[in-house]
Amino acid sequence: MTTPPRKDPWVESLRGIIKSTCGSAWRITNGKGKFKLDVRLDDNSRKYKTFNIPWDKAHARRIQETVEQIHLLTTQGFSIDEAFKRADISKDPKVRKKPNPKILLDAFAQFELFKVETEGMKQKTWNKEYGGEKNTSIKPPRIKATGKTYSHLVNVADAENAEDLFVRLAPKVSTSGTRIRQQVIRNMAAFLRWGTSYESNYLLDKKYKPPFEKGGAGTFIGKKSGQDIQDEEDTKRVPIKENDIRELIASLPINQKHKLNASRAKAWKFAIELLSAFGLRPEEVPNVELRNGALWSMWVKKTDGGTGKPRKLFCFTGFDKEWDLINRFKKEKLPDVSEFTGFGESLSNYLERNKTWMAMKKKNGYTMRSFRHGYSYITHKITNLSSNEISKHMGHTEETHIKHYARWFSEEDLDASFKKGMKYIKKQNDDEE
Repeated sequence: MTTPPRKDPWVESLRGIIKSTCGSAWRITNGKGKFKLDVRLDDNSRKYKTFNIPWDKAHARRIQETVEQIHLLTTQGFSIDEAFKRADISKDPKVRKKPNPKILLDAFAQFELFKVETEGMKQKTWNKEYGGEKNTSIKPPRIKATGKTYSHLVNVADAENAEDLFVRLAPKVSTSGTRIRQQVIRNMAAFLRWGTSYESNYLLDKKYKPPFEKGGAGTFIGKKSGQDIQDEEDTKRVPIKENDIRELIASLPINQKHKLNASRAKAWKFAIELLSAFGLRPEEVPNVELRNGALWSMWVKKTDGGTGKPRKLFCFTGFDKEWDLINRFKKEKLPDVSEFTGFGESLSNYLERNKTWMAMKKKNGYTMRSFRHGYSYITHKITNLSSNEISKHMGHTEETHIKHYARWFSEEDLDASFKKGMKYIKKQNDDEE
């Protein structure tokens, strides 16, 4: 009996990634020690091409990027043959002369001066959204090369032109349709649009002008799959129950012997308590301030209808007093999080190692916004406040509130709310008499 050939884990993993991002029509195989691409076309015929990329684990990332570049080109309307030609591939990459990456990197440094010194963008905002090389002469300083946009620019700064840059950039920035890919693509387009315009005195050659108009980067940003969207709709607005909040908080290792781990647990415990007590969005937590003895969210969300404003925070459950949040806010620290992942993702990453949370998540479908949804749900249950009033406490419009939360209330809830409303009316009439 012959033993079946052993499957390399890196191959199976890579095939899974390509199937997820490009679809089942895209397959990779070993073509005599080189990477071979097999694509099923819309007429069910197949197209094959072997590339001068070694078939080994060390080149897995390059194989993935090559397939994703070709796939992106086909979504833009290019034929498979033209996509093969346009993909950033060379039979002998060592002899290919690339443009000097210093041209784009130096222009990016000039773009920083324009945005910060001329347009007045805050340096802190620039450092996070755009970034650059280490620079200790600015305030706040960049202690290392950083920034959402710059960290990706350095990998594609040797692009032949703008189209080449975006074709190579898009597959490297998260997955199709994600918020982070949208931000990086649009930031990069803004930089190149400035660099090829009169505002920069045409600092860059016109070949670097983005191959799409402002607001038209959808091809490179991509869209989430129908299944991804459905999965999000099914899970994103699940309110966490009060007993689950308490169980989760009790499970955090704040008394662990390892001081650093205990300190991190205490910081995340405090963050979870703030989320639960005041119905905050995760991204609001680092922007909470103490003003005149009350906590305020200073985070501002820009929406289609304009720009929001800071709001005073109120707790209806008694969590704020039970956990002494205002006094603790004066002395306790919140967790330090990566500028790239953000607060919500950092909390999610931390809780992935918590067995209690993972069990709750699997059973109930909780997300990082379940604390906010729990606040809304509990507040509706225990108060006589209208949707309009509660929406103001949560920092969004009544229309948004009804759209997101109306489905929680069953006929039984309506009956209960009617009785509560009538009881309230009776009390008002009795008081008047």
